[in-house]
Amino acid sequence: MGEIIKERWGTKQNILRTQQGILQKALAELEELKQGLTLGHARGIYSDQDYKIQRDKTDSDITSKQIALTDIKVENLEIDALVIF
Repeated sequence: MGEIIKERWGTKQNILRTQQGILQKALAELEELKQGLTLGHARGIYSDQDYKIQRDKTDSDITSKQIALTDIKVENLEIDALVIF
């Protein structure tokens, strides 16, 4: 029984690490996008209204990814706690 739990734990850990990496990469890309939007706005490429719409959407996407990343960290802790138990 213990071996099955350890095997499943290891599999779940690998899945969570992969998802965490994907989310961290997506967050980095969104931060770069946000910087690009700010730079484009400063250079006059984007109107105030277009900039605000895109900035708000990007901020929303960043928040969603941060929440998902936090959920993964919590799930990882829960798995660790169950394995110890």
